[in-house]
Amino acid sequence: TTVLLLGGRSFIGGHVCRVLIQRGYRVLLQSSKTLRYDNLLDVLPHPLVTPIVCPYDQPERLGQWMAQADQLIFMAAPPGKQTLGHATRLSKPSFT
Repeated sequence: TTVLLLGGRSFIGGHVCRVLIQRGYRVLLQSSKTLRYDNLLDVLPHPLVTPIVCPYDQPERLGQWMAQADQLIFMAAPPGKQTLGHATRLSKPSFT
């Protein structure tokens, strides 16, 4: 099973990613800026993790990654952020 983790560079996102790979999930780890953070040093080289740097204001690019995912976990932006609406309009995987 492949999970697209939107907003994966956060502190909590790093922990969620670790749990997913421990359970055998393939993780598409997305961030809008960079994935170079200390909390991800052990996660990024893992063979089940694919790092993705893709801004939320490019829904067509996010859609390409969503097409590869079976599930989506959205941890992306602070509530009320303008670009949040773009990502939430993309439809595909169910939440678990």
